[in-house]
Amino acid sequence: MKYPVTCLSAVLAFSVASMFVACSPAATTTPADGGGGGGPDSGNTGDGGNTGDGGNTGDGGNTGDGGNTGDGGNTGDGGPGLITSCADAVLYAGNPYFNGTLGGWNPAGQEKLADPPLRSLNLTAVGQTVYIDTNQEVWRTEGTKVLRVAGDETDNTSAYNPVGTCAQSRFLIVKGVAALPNGNVLVVDVRGNGIVEIQNPTGTCMVAPFAGNPAKTLDSDISGEVASPGDVNGPGATAQFNGLGLPTVDAQGNVYVVDSGSAKIKKIANDAAHTVSTLYKYPTADQQLVMAMTALNGKLYVSGGTSIDDFLWEIDTATGTQKSLYQGRGIFPDIDSTKQAVIFALTNDGTSLIAGSNKGYVYRMGLDGKNPVELAGMGTFADYPTGIDLTKPVAGANLPLKGVGVNNNSIVRIGSDILWTGANGVGFHVWDLRCK
Repeated sequence: MKYPVTCLSAVLAFSVASMFVACSPAATTTPADGGGGGGPDSGNTGDGGNTGDGGNTGDGGNTGDGGNTGDGGNTGDGGPGLITSCADAVLYAGNPYFNGTLGGWNPAGQEKLADPPLRSLNLTAVGQTVYIDTNQEVWRTEGTKVLRVAGDETDNTSAYNPVGTCAQSRFLIVKGVAALPNGNVLVVDVRGNGIVEIQNPTGTCMVAPFAGNPAKTLDSDISGEVASPGDVNGPGATAQFNGLGLPTVDAQGNVYVVDSGSAKIKKIANDAAHTVSTLYKYPTADQQLVMAMTALNGKLYVSGGTSIDDFLWEIDTATGTQKSLYQGRGIFPDIDSTKQAVIFALTNDGTSLIAGSNKGYVYRMGLDGKNPVELAGMGTFADYPTGIDLTKPVAGANLPLKGVGVNNNSIVRIGSDILWTGANGVGFHVWDLRCK
């Protein structure tokens, strides 16, 4: 079956079945482009004018470490440094007010703010270059534009192909992207059941199997929910998974993924064989749902929820020892303590954790999960606020932060900026929170 271009998988739970949901057709009315923009690699000031040349200092090629610190694959080129506040935000890409039909994007390049917006689900960064997962494709930024890197959702053969040129690559349902320290980019395909490495994504651009399913697989040949399901550790070429998601990379180049069908967090070593091992098996009795991960200083920080509580874990990446930092309700002071905060996105600034809540806030908190500080967000709202001038900065406290979905959302730190992926119906967009 060919998945509709507007279809999103809503939840990546311990039950793989919850990944695949039906979607409603998009509306057909298309309002004018929101305009404006700014942020990393745009050359824009965010107030409607363009003071730069739209150039990109980091996407001309790979320079070895890709400008990444490797603490989650999402730190861009900014070194560690405590983020204390976010004064405002500018629209980085997309259009929250779009209400038309998605698709028809120009693979050779289109403006980041052009309609229809990219279906921006998950992000990662190599230097100033941002990589965007749109569910069956991967795009990257270059100056004020976005260009397709890999995949092709218009191909009606509907297949997973992890081998060949980037133009030949195909994905079925992508559940996250992450940058390696060498500047290559990993793509997790949950239905194809494999992790694909995009090699030299701004140059010759080839794809190769990294771990899991190494073979081209037609969607019509998949009898269950994922191709070749299993729970097999060892060399990446023969490893098997059962519900991949949330790729995260540490400073040493080790990769961590959630294998939800097995209720495990897997570690993929930075060795020639990409050796897969089980880092931690989490309980499922309370419907544990892992939502986000980030790695720092030999620890993997994991957020998620049970049927009634939020949780935050610290896992030693060498021993797999798990320490519960928080479980309950009321972790953030601005959120009703009778409700779950739902921490569906995590990154770090090298000193503290940066957390995104689906209640409409971004917080900084200590590595012990304590002393949260609100960085931005207006909180929950029934309807997306109208009348926002998208050509101008929006005060952090007035910023409408509406997530895409529990496991289709990410925040990415690039220097002192934080990018947030959001959606208002089909109005996919990325906010650039300008912090210090």
